[in-house]
Amino acid sequence: MAQVSYAAKVRLFLALATALSLAAAGCSAERPAQRPPASDDGRSPSAVVAALRPLDACALGATEGLTAVGLGPHRCRFDGQAGQDYLFLVIGAYMDAATRAASPPEEVAIDGARGWRRSLDTGCQMAVPVGADLVIRVSSLRGYKSPRPQSHRCADATAAAGRVVERLGTPAAVSPRPPRRDACDLLDRAAGDHVRGLDLRFDEVNYGLDHCQARRTVPGGWSQEYSVQVRYGRADPRQKGTRQISVEGRAVTVAETSKDCEYGWAAEPSPVARPELSEIMVRLRAPDCARAAELAPRVMRFYVTPPPEVAPQSPIPLPHS
Repeated sequence: MAQVSYAAKVRLFLALATALSLAAAGCSAERPAQRPPASDDGRSPSAVVAALRPLDACALGATEGLTAVGLGPHRCRFDGQAGQDYLFLVIGAYMDAATRAASPPEEVAIDGARGWRRSLDTGCQMAVPVGADLVIRVSSLRGYKSPRPQSHRCADATAAAGRVVERLGTPAAVSPRPPRRDACDLLDRAAGDHVRGLDLRFDEVNYGLDHCQARRTVPGGWSQEYSVQVRYGRADPRQKGTRQISVEGRAVTVAETSKDCEYGWAAEPSPVARPELSEIMVRLRAPDCARAAELAPRVMRFYVTPPPEVAPQSPIPLPHS
């Protein structure tokens, strides 16, 4: 599945590619995942991810007058009136020096923490860097009925980022659930040798820690070999072009194309009281269905086990210099 080049993708989406490289581990014996060396800020990627895993996106970005709607363990939307501006928060987006250079943000101070602001056609983004080239990103996005000027959206995003920084001072207060494995840890543990030598990256647009791709560099860009995505939704066995099978006693929806194969299933109930978001859905994508069938039981088993114990990074935000 050849994609556009990395640089082009950054410019096209103004999105930030994620790069946490996790090496393989066996299924029977738990070993520490291999993560890349610390980035320029000197923070350990393992410690940074350990600090982000337990955070609840809806608690972290809670805004008076807006209704929080969880979209995944590390994503939340904050809605006001229909058609008006809304906020979106994602935990664990990747943002390294190269992507910042491709589309330089405005650097701002947020209560003593570093922040990067960027105005977009669709709204305004604030990124709170937390180390290891990862950020917590909050966006104020234009509603289709909104008459408000762009400056108001940037003010909203900046204020929301301020609340995030304040709440990160007491992370236990916005961590109401036991931490689950992030998508890259799930993929790394389950796929083992299948992803050895590949570059594991979190989703670069909307998912943060909830979506990981194992990529191979190819001429002109990259090719996705494997991926794991965790989101809130609901299983739909009637989805066109799919078939139903059973894996480890679970109903699994299989979507096969000439390029890859996706296994999707409901892992457990979600915390969201909306029918369309009532289940935690896991999607595993592999080059073919034989490999998806091999890896799906492993993903299921690792999903229900606690993540490795790693001392979390503290404090979480990077200080403004």
